[in-house]
Amino acid sequence: MRKAIHRIPRILIINVLAFSLFSCDALMNPESVFASMDKPDTAAISRETGTSLIDILMAMEGSDAFYDSLSDEEIARITASLNAIINNPAYSAEDRANAALMLAELSLLTNDDANDTVNDLADAVLNAEDYASEEGLGALIGMLTGSIEGIAGDEAALESFLSDMMTISGAYEDIALLGAGDVTFGDLQIYATATVFASVVELYEAAGSTDALSDAAHALSVALTADPVVDFDYEALIPSGASTEDLETIIRGADGAADDALGKITTLVELAELAGVPSAADTIREAFGVASGT
Repeated sequence: MRKAIHRIPRILIINVLAFSLFSCDALMNPESVFASMDKPDTAAISRETGTSLIDILMAMEGSDAFYDSLSDEEIARITASLNAIINNPAYSAEDRANAALMLAELSLLTNDDANDTVNDLADAVLNAEDYASEEGLGALIGMLTGSIEGIAGDEAALESFLSDMMTISGAYEDIALLGAGDVTFGDLQIYATATVFASVVELYEAAGSTDALSDAAHALSVALTADPVVDFDYEALIPSGASTEDLETIIRGADGAADDALGKITTLVELAELAGVPSAADTIREAFGVASGT
């Protein structure tokens, strides 16, 4: 567990990553789509496409009434429509980025385990003294797994959790590449949390796993169900042929790397800049030992 980011005190990692704490006929005739906010017409909304769908989802503002009412079929339909926008250069960068934001929100708000994990990152900062003596990426991941202990033995649920974290992480990376979108402080927290778990899956991909998602879910289950007397078993997450340093490089980037080659930290910096908080980007660079403009 202790081959981690020894250069960066864990408390600093937590504070930096959790810095944020947190055409349309349908809109012209909302009654036909929303019915009422107590029982939105999810079937009709899920059949919307293009910018109409983006506008409707952005108007929802994270509505529990909407996201809690979606069926698996409706989630799949909305996901496909949003991906069609994200991957189509005929749409503007702004539309594609906002579609990615809505995809991240959809994945987050339809998976309680993912949502609780993101929210618990803020809780950890409020109790940061509990982690002040620990350092490293392993400790950070162990802290983030607190919300999924209830599904520790359920590999199917863990695979669903990791899949949604992969979707969320990928959506924000698309946003950073597009350089657009209505990004806010809260998006930094969401991406920072999701990308830690996405990086574990990517480590299995890099190690040659033929089913990285399933293998990572199994490893996470093993790590979570180890002897409860001991700390979270970070080493259990690492596939054969890989090391904790390999995972660190995916997230942090290689020592001495330029700003545009810092792994996941590059995206975090770019999101901070998109959110209009360059001071946060500077803080992230400083925390990870990267000078601005290198």
